[in-house]
Amino acid sequence: MGKHYVPQEFLRGFATTPDRSHVWLFDKKTCRWSHAAIAKVAQEPDYYAPDVERRLAIEVEAPGHRALDRLRRGETLDSSGRDAFAYYLAAMIMRVPRRRRKGEELFPKVLQSSLADTRRELAELTTEDNSERVGAMLDVLERIERDYQRQTPAFIRRELAEPWPSARTVDAIRRMTWRLVDVPRSLFLFTTDNPSFFFDSVGVGTDQSELTVPLGSNLGLLGSYQGEPGAVYRATAKAALVKEINRRIASGAERFVFSPKKASWIETLALRLNPYLSRVQ
Repeated sequence: MGKHYVPQEFLRGFATTPDRSHVWLFDKKTCRWSHAAIAKVAQEPDYYAPDVERRLAIEVEAPGHRALDRLRRGETLDSSGRDAFAYYLAAMIMRVPRRRRKGEELFPKVLQSSLADTRRELAELTTEDNSERVGAMLDVLERIERDYQRQTPAFIRRELAEPWPSARTVDAIRRMTWRLVDVPRSLFLFTTDNPSFFFDSVGVGTDQSELTVPLGSNLGLLGSYQGEPGAVYRATAKAALVKEINRRIASGAERFVFSPKKASWIETLALRLNPYLSRVQ
């Protein structure tokens, strides 16, 4: 059995069976549906080191799932519960395959920018007395650039594999206004291998930030800075909002969609490139 990058307890909120053991899975790569066991999806062998898996279970998932259960039952969270759930949501952003992929894609750009800055600084410091030494340093930079362009260094990959969010991200989510929206039984939400959505261009810590997380097939969380910081509001979602939540979540799927129901419109959303996504006011 592999290591789950989306917790099983989270996925059970989208289960198709009374025992909450299975979910409908749509694979964007193969364009096929399957009725899959939750224990066998959203996981990969050796995805985490054993010590990381243990820490996730104890520090993130145990307190986070207690808070999630309360929210799914319609109960409120105390301050410690809110702190635990904010950490859980922040870790959810960090632990998924999409975050690892985007980090590896970004690394060459960061490397080139850093090397360009270093070369510029060396050029400014070059004199007749140190030109030979500076030349040797430039040779080293070129060798580093060639080596790192061929393959992302192991220490960078290890860092990208770490699921621990920064204190700043956790605090940003904790301070947001949380709107919990109940979805009518005639409609439903789904989730993916990237369960959280936010606009990449603004992140989660700015005045314009919006965080969207389906917490179950009939419950969604919308976090923003529209409203009293740290407040929690609860309302019933209209059909237009349910559609927008599903569009957002589908847009961020790396490969897999997990749904309580099989529907062709889910395929359409999942395969759509560059969808238009509205702001939620």
